[in-house]
Amino acid sequence: MELSTRVNSNAHGISLLKASETGIIIFFLLFGEASIPSSIKALIQLANYIFVAIVLVGQWKKIAYVMTRDVSLTLLILINLLSVFWSVNISRTLRLDIAFIRITLMGVYLTTRYCLKDQVRLISWVSGLLVVINLFVCVVFPSYGIGVNPNDATKLAWTGIYGFKQFLGRIMALTASIFIAHLLNKDSNRWLALVGVIFSIAMLLLSDSKTYLIATVVCILLLPIYKIAKQRATLRAIMLFFVLVIVVATGYLVAVNIQTISTNFLGKGESFNGRTPIWTLAIQKLMDRPWLGYGYGAFWPSEFGEEIARETWIGRNFTDLSTLHAHNTFLEIGLEIGLIGLTLLLFNITMVLRRVFKLLHLFKTLEFFWMLEFLAIQLVGSMSEQPTYLSPYHIYWIIYVMIAFSTARELSRIKQKLGYINENSPSSQHL
Repeated sequence: MELSTRVNSNAHGISLLKASETGIIIFFLLFGEASIPSSIKALIQLANYIFVAIVLVGQWKKIAYVMTRDVSLTLLILINLLSVFWSVNISRTLRLDIAFIRITLMGVYLTTRYCLKDQVRLISWVSGLLVVINLFVCVVFPSYGIGVNPNDATKLAWTGIYGFKQFLGRIMALTASIFIAHLLNKDSNRWLALVGVIFSIAMLLLSDSKTYLIATVVCILLLPIYKIAKQRATLRAIMLFFVLVIVVATGYLVAVNIQTISTNFLGKGESFNGRTPIWTLAIQKLMDRPWLGYGYGAFWPSEFGEEIARETWIGRNFTDLSTLHAHNTFLEIGLEIGLIGLTLLLFNITMVLRRVFKLLHLFKTLEFFWMLEFLAIQLVGSMSEQPTYLSPYHIYWIIYVMIAFSTARELSRIKQKLGYINENSPSSQHL
């Protein structure tokens, strides 16, 4: 009797510890990007560093193993960290590298700690809470959660707990994707998922984030892929459909901004949204240091970034150049870690997509379809917004790392299992 009581007590203690751990992770994911007082944010980040350090000490073997499953991503991470040695702003690169290690290890840890179903369940909980928290802040504290639209001073835009409309739009695109995926799952609460989709899209519209609105539309357009996969269609058909949707979305994104682009390209004037002059000058700077770039996060707060700022509209609207970016993820990463790093990133994105397609084709489950939706959002958002790949702050990078290593580990397990079956099959034993 005493032994049974002790066993039950230990089991209860372990369950409580796991629940506490999950609660801590959810808290970090919820408020990692929030616009809060710097002192509170510093405390949250310090707690996150301590948590990651404890995890690293306790789980270093598992983390090391997982990171060997996707060599190209591990190499990309290393190049990003090593860019401190050729950075034009060493102190800034070093500071961002430390933050980058923390957020990357968080993504790796989620891979080691949770199976695929639990990962989706975790992101679902985080998404639901993000919708509730942002809705509450915007409605109850509008002076904090709603601000002047930078694209039109006569209008307002919802910013939620992030302080900027595009950040809220990016998060709502993420929450919409997970709820859209749940709508297809008969085991999910579809009514709750529908409510999540409605509120996510409503806040996305109120944030006036056109790029992430288009990305969310892409999620909806990708719904037939799940049906195609269920009908045992070929992997090639699934991939072709995905590529078609992304191409159409990119074309539409360009069409939405065509007036701004053409105006700036023809030199007849500039607008706040003008991107072409920035891209043109940034490409010229990239060609000056093409292979390794200017260092992680080092380009804009340097004399090279200042030169672009002086010659474009950003010099008139921004005083802190460290907050600037090229309005195109791939150009920005090229500036930071050169064409070598950019090539590695593009290769890794291709490989991750290939693995997700393959696993969706094999298992036809919600987890892999949602991964496909998330990767599509990230790709579309990368065309004209702040980088989320290799980010030292964004939840998008945590999720990307989690997806990359999780799918690589899953395919590795399948190959090992198939190898074991082949080795122990009657034909192989006979041979």
